[in-house]
Parts: sequence; C-alpha cells; structure tokens
Amino acid sequence: MANTETPSTSQNLIKNENNSENNTNLLIKPTDHFGSLRDFMFCEHLKDISIKAGGRIFRAHKLILANSLGYFDELFRSAQANESEVEVEIDDPEIIDTFITYAYTGEMKVNENNAFSILKAAAILKTNHVHESCRVFLIEIMGNDFENTTLKKQYLDLDFEFWKTAILSLQAEVSTQLIFNAAMRWVNHNYDQRNTQVQNLLNLVPLSDLSSDDIDGFLFQDEHSIGFKHKEIVFEVHSKRFQLVKQLSLTNRNNAEANTQSESPTNNLNVENSANRGEHLEHDVGYQSSGESSRDRVPRNTMTRIPEEIVNNLQGNTTITSDIVKIELLINDDVIRENSLDQNSSESEANDYSNKAHIADDAPGSPTLGISLNIYSRKIYVLSLEQSRVIEMYEPETNTWSSIQMAENENMLNWFSCTGYKGRLYKFGGFKIIRRSECHFRSVAVFKPGRSAWNGLQPMIEKRRESGAVSLKKNLYVCGGWTGDEITNSVERYSFSRRVWELISPMRELRCAPAVVVFEDCIYAIGGVGRRTRSDDVYLDTVEVYDLRTREWTIVPARMKTKRSSCAAAVLNGKIYVCGGWHHPNALNVVEMFDPRLKTWTTVESMNKGRKQFLVVAYLGKLWAIGGARGEAWVEVYDPSENRWSFRERRGINTNIHVTGSLL
Repeated sequence: MANTETPSTSQNLIKNENNSENNTNLLIKPTDHFGSLRDFMFCEHLKDISIKAGGRIFRAHKLILANSLGYFDELFRSAQANESEVEVEIDDPEIIDTFITYAYTGEMKVNENNAFSILKAAAILKTNHVHESCRVFLIEIMGNDFENTTLKKQYLDLDFEFWKTAILSLQAEVSTQLIFNAAMRWVNHNYDQRNTQVQNLLNLVPLSDLSSDDIDGFLFQDEHSIGFKHKEIVFEVHSKRFQLVKQLSLTNRNNAEANTQSESPTNNLNVENSANRGEHLEHDVGYQSSGESSRDRVPRNTMTRIPEEIVNNLQGNTTITSDIVKIELLINDDVIRENSLDQNSSESEANDYSNKAHIADDAPGSPTLGISLNIYSRKIYVLSLEQSRVIEMYEPETNTWSSIQMAENENMLNWFSCTGYKGRLYKFGGFKIIRRSECHFRSVAVFKPGRSAWNGLQPMIEKRRESGAVSLKKNLYVCGGWTGDEITNSVERYSFSRRVWELISPMRELRCAPAVVVFEDCIYAIGGVGRRTRSDDVYLDTVEVYDLRTREWTIVPARMKTKRSSCAAAVLNGKIYVCGGWHHPNALNVVEMFDPRLKTWTTVESMNKGRKQFLVVAYLGKLWAIGGARGEAWVEVYDPSENRWSFRERRGINTNIHVTGSLL
C-alpha cells in the first residue's frame, strides 16, 4: 500500500512509536483543511441555516459557523438550535459576509477603512482572536500619528476598553499631554454616556507629567467643561492627599474670616514639625479683595496656622518623594488647583511654571480661596565621562546628594553623550582604550532610576563620541561628534514608535563637543570644535538650528561673542544660556544669553569658575552648573532676576571632573 501513496499524501502520515514493540500509532493530517471547507462555502449542499443581516440573507452550515464564531456556538446550543433562520444585529452586509468567509477559510483582510466595523462585529459575534487582532492593528495606527488619528470620529466612537488598552500600550511612545488631551476628547465626544468613566480614564494617565497650563485649561475652560464638572476627581487621582488639602483650605478660610478686619502686613509662616527632622512646610497666604467698601475688603496677606495633624499627614504621606512641600494658598473656595512640574516639557516651560502665580478669576465682591500644591521631587543626575560606575544625584531644593553604584559587569565608556526622556537617562556612543588603541562605539543604553544597571538599546548607525544629544517629541537626536577618524556633522534620530535609528539632514558645519538644546520644536547646536587644526578657527562661535517643519539645518546669522567647545547650555525663561567651555588653553567662565525670537546675543554675569565639559540645568527659575571645574567641588547657581552666580554649600562629591547628565 505504501507504493500507491502520492508524495503529498505520504508527507501527512506521521508514525509515532512508543516503548511497546507491538503498539504503533499513525497520525493522518489533512492536506488542506480550510481548502476543503472553502469548497463547502460555495456548495449549497447541507447548508442548514439562513442568516439575515443588513437586508440580505446568507446561507451557511451551522457546524462550521459554531466552530469559528462564538455567537453561533452559543445560539445553536440554546433553544434556537433547531431554527432554520436567524437575524444578526449587524447593519453592514459586507461585514457579516466577511465573518462567514472567515469561518470557512480562517482568513480575513483588515484595513483602516473596515477595521472599525470588523472590531464592532467581532464583539457581537464573539470572535476574540479577530477582536484582539483589530485592536492591536488600530493601536499601531494610532501610535504612528496619535495626535491626528485621535481627532477622527471612528476612534472617538470606540469603547472604554479599547482606549484603556491604547493608553497603556502607547504611554512609552506618546507624550502625556497628547494622551491626556485625547482622553478628555473621548469623554466629551459622548459625555452623557461616558462621564462615569472619567475617574477610570484619568487613573491611566500620569497627571503629574502634565504642565500646569494643561491642567488649568482642562479644569477652568468654563463651568460646563469636563474638568470643571469633575475637578474633585482630577485631584483625587492626581494626588491621594486631595482631602487633606481640601481640609487645609477650609481651615485657612475660617482663619481668614476671623481676620477680615485686620490690615496686618505680609506674613510668611514656616511650620516646623520636629517629628520630621526639622523639615519645613512653607505656605504663603494671600487674599484678593474685589469689594468696594472697607467692611468687605479682605486683607491681602494673613498669617494662618496649619493644624498639626494635617502637617503630619502631608509630610508623612509615603507618596511625597521630596522632603519639602510648598503650599501656595490663593482665595477661591470652590476651585482647588493642583499643579506639578511637567517632566516631559521643555526646560523653559518647567521654569516658567515654577515662577508662576495661579490666580483664580471670580465674581466681583466675593473673596475666594484656592490652593496650588507643588510637590518638587526632581533630581539632577550627574554622570562622569571617565569610566565611573557611580551615578550621582543632586536635589536642588535640599542641596543634598545621593549616589547609585552600577553593577561590576557594566561596560563603561568615556566621553559619551547623554539626555533624559520620560524619567529615564539615555547615553550614546563613547570610546575606551583597548590594547593601547582608542575603540569607538555605536552603543546606546538606557537607565531607569532605582536600578543598578544600564540596559542596551538599538545601536546607532555611526560610531561617535563627544556628540550632543537631546529628546524632542517622540524621538532622540544625536548630533555631530568625533568618529575616531574625523569630526562629523551627521545627525541621527531614534524613533520610539518604530524603534529604529535613521540619518537625517546633516548639520551645516562639522561639530565635535557642541552644546545642544531644544526650544519650541527646534534643535540648537552651539559652538564646538570645527575641524582638526591648531589654528584658532578650531573653536566655533556659530549656532545652527534644525526645524522639525522644514527638516533642515540653518545657520543663525548672529554669532556668539566667544568661540568655545565643550560648553553647556540650557533654556530658561525663553532664552538660551551658553555657559563656559574650552578655548585652548583655558576653561571659560563666560556666559552668553541668546534670544531666539530677536536672534541677538547678550553677555550676562560670568560664572565664578571656569568650567568645561560640564552640566548646566534650568530648574526652579535658575541655572545650576555642576562639574567641569578644577579645585574645589562647588555647585553654582545663576539667578536671572539678580544677574548673579552664587555657590551652594559644598559637599564632598568630586564634581571637578568632566560630567554630563540630565534633570529627571
């Protein structure tokens, strides 16, 4: 009999033998199972059910439908098992035809045009595999252009479970601001039906990543806005301390009413709780009077007392990650605002926020009370460029340092570049000496605070060291550097959504060791070494800008007054500050300020120390300079309101080394 089998048939006969010599099993596999079923689809023989949907009637086999579509499996096991005709609540006949074909063939073609209808029908017909595949497909499309796709009605029509999955899937690739805006758009699209889902939706969004303007815009558009209607939910989600803050506001309102006749001068009260190591809860109380008579006038500043139990609860709450909580009391007893620094915004936005006063607009004649609760918990992460296995962390609010020791097996490189994105550090390239030769690398690694190791990512296209790195939108950018053979002007971009590196438009000039910053969707590459020569022209005084809209680099006509490489730069109050650097044979202390709108340079107060290859961070309305200086290890702080640099109290960290890092 074996001689009569065709090759195709014999390939599907599988003989299995066990330990018994007399027991042999033969498994016969079908050559084309779905091919056979496909033939049945076009054959009316044995079809025993008529399906009415969308004004059409489809004939099929009960057994085949029940095998693939859960809806029919349940139907044919019920009292309707003997029915010869059923009606399905699917309006589009093409869609029900697609599912019947799927039952016979095991295949279904999905595109963006039919995916929404198929997703809805899959839920009705209880085909979990199709339903999940469509969800993944649509979420991938959302991830490619989240801002625009979430404006489309088809996406806004989708249910909460879809949006829950989409938000959780795309949080690492899409900014919190865009997710927040889209989530609120989804609620507003069918508010009467969805208003009960506001809290569930907000639980998925890390509100602490949002800027104050986003929160304010959401809460205070008008009394009919989603935020206004659900302000308490927003704050309960945003901070588990909401009820404590509310209690605090009522306490201060009562104190204010008791002092309405007082004209006392400004008082700032520091409440010290000895149980918390002398930490301070600072609060400023202010009142805005809009009444005309002295009887109605409320004192603008009144000293108040915070109940000890509230102080203890606020400071003892485990969700507070900083030792200092600053509470600013305004007047509005119906509106309570809570804001936190936007960790994904630009440095200028973060610092604009930190100096911002939040004043509620209220009806004339009615004193109001409101609260802005700012929890500062950001740290400056400092990395040595010279093969150190330690990451230092500096907290500007408390002037304290801490450190993390990296694992011994870490491959430590010299002179890499670094940037921060979504609460993580990323480092790019670098070099090390191997057998007396410099070996350069394309490697990329990511560090998540709280861990003791770097995780490798997709390597860059080119080897490089002493480049400039920034994050913008959903991408990482690495600009210029030294390849081991030459200075380069190449620029690489890493897309989180596609997980690939690609070369984009190169810079106009060759640049090694430039300072690179982001301002208003543009990347600024500043200074650096232009070419390998001993002439003075090796140091650059030029700046060029990459515009996301044109995808091209252009040279800024105005040049810096000082040529420099290995400088540091940061954005503060809408201006770009370029600090220090190297111009052989000296480390520089010169600081210049660039106005991107006026395209002009201004020299401001110099640092107290010359610094090169160091870190400057804009935070809390000031500049913080760390590392890169010889001698004593001091952190310097620049206050733009006073145009003055000052030293912070020194700590025993070795900050006179070359460093990089980021604010997280």
